[in-house]
Amino acid sequence: MTEHLLQKIIKKLDNIDKKVNEIETTMATKDDIKRLEASINSQHIENINSDDLILRNLDEIKESVRYVNRKIADTELDVHTMKKALKQ
Repeated sequence: MTEHLLQKIIKKLDNIDKKVNEIETTMATKDDIKRLEASINSQHIENINSDDLILRNLDEIKESVRYVNRKIADTELDVHTMKKALKQ
């Protein structure tokens, strides 16, 4: 009976040992986390720089659209003035 109980305890301990070994092989280390953090920070900085570039380009496009809209409005006013002058 005692030997049977000891065998059960040994079997359970072996199972626990296997689970601990599996956890140790799959768990990230502090160095893994530090490398991942450095990589994330680097990519975050690149994303910020890309966002700034996109925003600057959008501002340039907005200014171009405003210029074109002003030109169209001026041309429409000229056309309207010419039509008015022709009718008189």
